[in-house]
Amino acid sequence: MGVLNEVLKEYGWGDRITEDNQENLNNISLLPSTELTEFVGILGKIVKQYLFDCMYNREDNQFSEFFGEMLAVGETIEDLYIDLIEGASPTWEDDGKNALSRVKPDIKSLYHTINYEQQYKVTTSYAQAKRAFMSEQGVENLMMKILNTLITSSEFDLYLQSCELISVMHKDGVFKDIQVDGLDSEANIKSTLKTIKKTIKDMGFMTNKYNASGHLNKTDRDNLVILMPVDNENIIDVDLLSGIYNMSKMELTGKIIPIQADTGLGTLLDTTNTICIAMDKRALRIIPTLYETSSQYNASGLYTNTFLTVQFIFSYSTFFNAVRFTTDEPEEESEE
Repeated sequence: MGVLNEVLKEYGWGDRITEDNQENLNNISLLPSTELTEFVGILGKIVKQYLFDCMYNREDNQFSEFFGEMLAVGETIEDLYIDLIEGASPTWEDDGKNALSRVKPDIKSLYHTINYEQQYKVTTSYAQAKRAFMSEQGVENLMMKILNTLITSSEFDLYLQSCELISVMHKDGVFKDIQVDGLDSEANIKSTLKTIKKTIKDMGFMTNKYNASGHLNKTDRDNLVILMPVDNENIIDVDLLSGIYNMSKMELTGKIIPIQADTGLGTLLDTTNTICIAMDKRALRIIPTLYETSSQYNASGLYTNTFLTVQFIFSYSTFFNAVRFTTDEPEEESEE
């Protein structure tokens, strides 16, 4: 009844027909034949009209915790790694040469620059949209949902680009491969988890075995994340997973990032070879450099073009630990 009364009110028929309810629905028949035909046509349009949209926010992207702060100026950031200093026996009878000589710090640097740019555009026309709705609120809802697709589209693309960054790291040999038995039996599951747990514990100590640069580093528990295919996560019991970290199930939440099979990662996270990836989240360098909306009104066509432009740095640092657990045999490093 609400839709019927809304139509009567919107088109000025309310002064001739009392409010409809189930008892006096036949009041509509009092309309002249031409207006009754128009009413039925409008009603048919309204009752068949549904407004749906697909929302994807920054909070839906589990990689968003890796995103850094907005780069205010410039287009390049620099990572500096200061290596440890080698000790030596004291020179107790130094004549001044040792005290005045210079020992330069061992500093390594990596540079990351803007490499991701996308612009999203959508056209809205209030003049046209208002013909399709019975109320101004309906038009406003449509406009809002259309404009929200700019953000939704951008945020989902950022998630896919984050997955692509992991794939690039694999292609570039950033991950240190460790072979495990797999997940095809209970015995292999336990063996695999034992290896993962041992490696993760080892990553918490100063070691140069788990990063591509070969530098001494350690990964604290707060910085450790595991990327795991959804199929593998379904196979492994949560109690066993929580044992990897020596933490409760609640504490485990957020530590494991499930990866869908259709995110463009190809065979990297295929359940037949990659069990999971354990890495220091600081290895991902995802930095926004521009996130701006703008609009332009076309007075002739009575429509508005709205734009969302985003720029990001999608890069990685080889200074931090990153390990891939796989059923494949690790490739032997070539000797030059």
